[in-house]
Amino acid sequence: MKGNEEVVKLVNISKRYYLSSSVYVDALINVNLSIRRGEIAIVMGPSGSGKTTLMNIMGTLDKPTSGRVIIDGVDVTDADEKYLTRFRLERLGFVFQQYNLISQLTALENVMLPMLLTGRYTKDEAREKARLLLELVGIGEFANNRPSQLSGGQQQRVAIARALANDPSFIIMDEPRAP
Repeated sequence: MKGNEEVVKLVNISKRYYLSSSVYVDALINVNLSIRRGEIAIVMGPSGSGKTTLMNIMGTLDKPTSGRVIIDGVDVTDADEKYLTRFRLERLGFVFQQYNLISQLTALENVMLPMLLTGRYTKDEAREKARLLLELVGIGEFANNRPSQLSGGQQQRVAIARALANDPSFIIMDEPRAP
């Protein structure tokens, strides 16, 4: 793949939330955005300016009121939820503000889970890759700890390792902080 290809393209994206039949909030109005492979894009703005709405649309977690969402050359704007669930699993990585780790699973198992869900990895392959990813983010020695046994920074690192697990086209991070 070329290094300059677009991984995210938003074309005239608008999002309107209706509070009642006649009262609404325009969270986004005609947003155009292009992010190329290898680029880092930072979305900044005051509270209520539409940052989370924009990220949710880029991550296919929400649909725009109007406009087109193109990820990796695929127009996903009108795709159904079953397709989008698989698409997110295979092509996108997320690090949520609250990390969203599964409390009953170890750090290792949290990183293995998205790999196993794709069906592209055996359990042994997923375990090995998860161990490597945890080492990469500097917390390999905590692989067998559950989230409640980890600091906030360590949980964030597990979330980053999990986001990298399926070699995503891009990763969306909501308010990342240095651990």
